[in-house]
Amino acid sequence: MANPIYSWGVVRKVSFPGVNIDIGHIRNITWAKDNNTDAWVAYNRFRGQYMSGLEHVVPAHFLSATSICNLSATSSPIPGLPDCPQGVSAVKALSVAASKGQKIYRITTDIYNDNPGIVGTALSAHSYDTQNRIQQSLDAGYEVTVHERPITESGWIGAGYVAIDPATGAGAYSIEGGSNGAAIFGLIVLIAAIVLLAI
Repeated sequence: MANPIYSWGVVRKVSFPGVNIDIGHIRNITWAKDNNTDAWVAYNRFRGQYMSGLEHVVPAHFLSATSICNLSATSSPIPGLPDCPQGVSAVKALSVAASKGQKIYRITTDIYNDNPGIVGTALSAHSYDTQNRIQQSLDAGYEVTVHERPITESGWIGAGYVAIDPATGAGAYSIEGGSNGAAIFGLIVLIAAIVLLAI
């Protein structure tokens, strides 16, 4: 997304209020040496979480200029500079929600069968689209992990949730709006990134 700023009909500056990046599919062939299905499923879950984490970490570091903002993990921030914009992914949204005291729901098939109205009751603070996608995942037999209400991170407001196939450990790590992926938001996501890409 680009946000041009005009003066007398001429673009004088362009800022980027947000960027959406998606790792659409990761394909790999894995197996456990001892043919242990539980170990294979656990590895697939771990790999999905890792890839979701990369969706918010990589753009946040790549699209932030340390000369005009402080990275969140910096040990010596420059006084007077604002924090750099943060990326949002499914695992980041769940982490932010947990840090703010929200309940994190892990809705398995058994829980869903015992409480088929859980989406409309426990997750009613989420948008209709998010509730609908979660409902579809539960109806398909997936296990869903979601926080109880939307979060705000660097100007982005929404939800992150994970829908996992319990038989394989593979799944979708989604943020609100239907993206399997991540978004980075903030007013400083910069022109320097365009210069870097042009070099």
